Amino acid sequence: MAEKTKEKKRSKLIIAWVIAALVVVAGIVVAVLLLTRGREINDDFFKDDGTKYVLTQDSGINGAIKTHTVLYYNSNDEITKWEVYGEYADADTAKAALEYIKSEDPENNEYELNDKYLIHRISEEHYGHGETASSYKEWFDTLRASEAENNSEEEPAAE
Repeated sequence: MAEKTKEKKRSKLIIAWVIAALVVVAGIVVAVLLLTRGREINDDFFKDDGTKYVLTQDSGINGAIKTHTVLYYNSNDEITKWEVYGEYADADTAKAALEYIKSEDPENNEYELNDKYLIHRISEEHYGHGETASSYKEWFDTLRASEAENNSEEEPAAE
């Protein structure tokens, strides 16, 4: 009888280890899937928040319909990352723009494609010279105000 009790305990222990291993494997799979899937980019992404400043302009290079300059910063007002998102009409147009860029400079690895967005990662050597994120925010605010002023001048007066 003691043998049967030991065998039951051993079986339960084996089952517990198998379940624990399955849970660990499932956790790893979920983590990998979350880390490798692309960022979901929508209009809400292109808004200033406590981690980034965003400048959106109604023009772009290589056929982009809009350009979103996104400047990430930390609590010390230091720039941590700078990306420029070219927004295209659709994913195929964005892909064609990336292919054009690659044809001009095949070694250029500063670009990433995410649906209809072509993301250009700006190298730290271009902004890592002691500039603060808030100084760029002031520049963004000035550009926004200038663009708004230009747009209001272009609108015809109501009669």
